[in-house]
Amino acid sequence: MARGSTPTRLALALVIGAAAGPWFNLTRPTPLDALLNALALALPPLLAVLMAKARPNGALFRVGLAVALLVIILPLGDLLLNAIQGRPQLDTLFVVGMAVVLCPLIAAFSVGTRGARLGGTVGLALGCGALAWVGMGLHNLLVPLLLGAYSRSGPSGDFGDLVFATLLIFYLVGFALALLLGVVGAALRLWLARPAE
Repeated sequence: MARGSTPTRLALALVIGAAAGPWFNLTRPTPLDALLNALALALPPLLAVLMAKARPNGALFRVGLAVALLVIILPLGDLLLNAIQGRPQLDTLFVVGMAVVLCPLIAAFSVGTRGARLGGTVGLALGCGALAWVGMGLHNLLVPLLLGAYSRSGPSGDFGDLVFATLLIFYLVGFALALLLGVVGAALRLWLARPAE
């Protein structure tokens, strides 16, 4: 997954975002949404390490550990916090929201690096983060708009314009976070790929 030209890597980042997008449901997320989000986050970095030409010792283990921290430990921490507060349940909204935030990081981690230094790959990492965010938005902003979900006769009723404007602002602000997470994802990949000493 980490091989290929820059356009191929950018296209893969868009696909990673588009794969996570359908399971981004902040209104009524189900356990299935949470599970599919976890899979959409876990598979790309593991595949990227498996397909890399030269794998340093322990790289797959370190990536697996990093993915486990993101998609297993954070939801378990949320479950523990809820149990302490007297509500022992998994907050599916937290899991789905986590996937939304981490998708640009995962995309840049998986396909947004070239070489061994961050300086030479920052542009690619930024592009991967942004395109993963665009991929998320295809399912949650563009497709509902084209299907009339934000019209006065759609599910959002008389507030369709307001709902669309609010989501549009959310996605535009999210681009800044996606760019930052793209760089963080590339830096994390380079750090984890260092040869073991």
